[in-house]
Amino acid sequence: MPARVNSRKSDTPKRLTKVTRFEHNTQVFIVRTWIERREIENAPTERRGIIVHLGDGAHRYFTRLDDISAFIRQYESTDTHRKIA
Repeated sequence: MPARVNSRKSDTPKRLTKVTRFEHNTQVFIVRTWIERREIENAPTERRGIIVHLGDGAHRYFTRLDDISAFIRQYESTDTHRKIA
């Protein structure tokens, strides 16, 4: 059976233009979380994770969600807070 083709006009080029317009001041991060069992009997499980900045490869392991925002804050710039017209 042939694949279905969407005959509706695509707005992809318009969306890509908007995305690339802001690419110069964009930071990309990957966050992975998992649950670890403790070796101590009947101890509660712990949520752990890692956040990686794709631009420079810097990373941080964490057990608290607050550590994610602290890591991201290192990459903030006053330019990213300008009002966009």
